[in-house]
Amino acid sequence: MNGTNLRWVMAAMLCLLVFAASGCEEWDDIAFLHAKKSISYPGLISPPEQIVFLHQWADEAATCTPAEREHRVALLATDIQKESDPWIRLNILRTLSKYRTPVSDAIILTARKDPDLDVRVEACKLLGLRGDAAAVGALREMLVGDIQVDVRLASVKALGQTHEPAVVPQAVAALGTVLEDSNPAIQMGAVESLQRATGKDFGNDVNRWRQFVRGETPAPAQSPSLAERVRNIF
Repeated sequence: MNGTNLRWVMAAMLCLLVFAASGCEEWDDIAFLHAKKSISYPGLISPPEQIVFLHQWADEAATCTPAEREHRVALLATDIQKESDPWIRLNILRTLSKYRTPVSDAIILTARKDPDLDVRVEACKLLGLRGDAAAVGALREMLVGDIQVDVRLASVKALGQTHEPAVVPQAVAALGTVLEDSNPAIQMGAVESLQRATGKDFGNDVNRWRQFVRGETPAPAQSPSLAERVRNIF
């Protein structure tokens, strides 16, 4: 390890010791300053150290004052737009999800267009936890428009978490669009999410779920044939 790297390691260790010894407000000021430096001057702090700060902010979200919340969200909103590391962007999203403000909600919505697959999958999960009309609209957009199967599957699963009565019809309509999908995993995922969102149970019969989504009364479930029963035994 050369002298320059050693000095940065020692500086990072000193910062961590200061964080541990200081109160929340002092830690807050130093952490914000340190994190901002890490974005503006790459290499001054390692990605794992940045993740530590983000986890700390997430843990403190519930105890922050409204002013502190707005301040942190503003910093994170700026940083995520400049951050090139997708893993850090993903963790910024997780932290922002703990600070429910209009700005944090808007950033999570915007993440549906992130160039990284894993970040978009995380955005699906966070939007599913929100479950409001804007979140369901974004999930539908990802479900029908994203080219990555992992993202589409994540959006299908997230839509199944919708339980607000006013929003469930919107989620049902979104899931109904992929009951004709050529990918069996997408189809079955939509069936499972429809079961969770509506509380209905039409089994795994895609045709019956199609009828339900169209507003029709699903046909009675058909009993398996003798040949099907024999196959199930073996």
